Amino acid sequence: MTISANDIQHVVAAIYAAMGDFPKEVIEGERVFDAKAREHRDVDVTVIRTDRMEILAVEVKAKGRTLGTDIVEGLCCKLGDMPTVSTKAIVSLSGFTAPAVKKAESHGVVCLDLKRGTLPPFRTNLSRLKEIEIRTPEWTDGPHVKFITERNPTPAERAVLTKKTIVVYPPGGPAPITVDELQRRMIASAELRAELTEEPVPVAIRLAITDHPHLRLGRQEIRIDTVEITGVARRVINRVPISETFFLADKTGAPLGGAAVAEFEGELIALGVAHDTGMLYGSFLPPVIRRKRATRRRIYPA
Repeated sequence: MTISANDIQHVVAAIYAAMGDFPKEVIEGERVFDAKAREHRDVDVTVIRTDRMEILAVEVKAKGRTLGTDIVEGLCCKLGDMPTVSTKAIVSLSGFTAPAVKKAESHGVVCLDLKRGTLPPFRTNLSRLKEIEIRTPEWTDGPHVKFITERNPTPAERAVLTKKTIVVYPPGGPAPITVDELQRRMIASAELRAELTEEPVPVAIRLAITDHPHLRLGRQEIRIDTVEITGVARRVINRVPISETFFLADKTGAPLGGAAVAEFEGELIALGVAHDTGMLYGSFLPPVIRRKRATRRRIYPA
């Protein structure tokens, strides 16, 4: 398993989601206002304490070498120009030079190390965890997708309707796609709300579509209002081995939190844990986001 910079950022977010027994939001890629630049800028991980509106901003660096003064000073200046941020931190996978730590301290920024390897003792047995159990749905029949449109297509329109039929959106909406692609997207976004068992059970899901896709049938366009997904599904239990473990430590080396990391069908699974409370929080990073940096994604609450 190869861990990317996006993965590391998500691991840190999962750890922060577990840390702190208080109401909060944990967001990756939040846009925070920079008063000097007069624009909103990306912050890797933001923890918003919702009971008293305190904001912790965390910049995450997965460099191959120790972070020096130049990089740390630049991050300190960036965070220092964000007046809504009350607490600032830099997390490094490769550590910091001593002058860089002093520079950060002079700006009121905390330097934290993300360490690879065996987890120190926690209040849970996460350090002894060898695998994660993932329960996933499996379609044994279907899924079958039906579009409910604003009106019934005419026989002539039905004759030209295929999986390659183009689906268009109003101006400012998504780019045109095919019926086949829309069906696959609907299936991917559908949640199997039924209590699935290991034995197959009938499933029926109805989804309202709010971005107003239209089937382009000859010279006519017909709006799709709803999608029905039916079939038979069951629950499958997958036991996924832990690939790596990380823990977050302060400058004295004391652990603050940790995470066990696994990979399932291209998806990153990060199970975060707080050192002081033992609180656990699991988070998932889909393959498409692992490959491309997300602009904004809420990690906690899910």
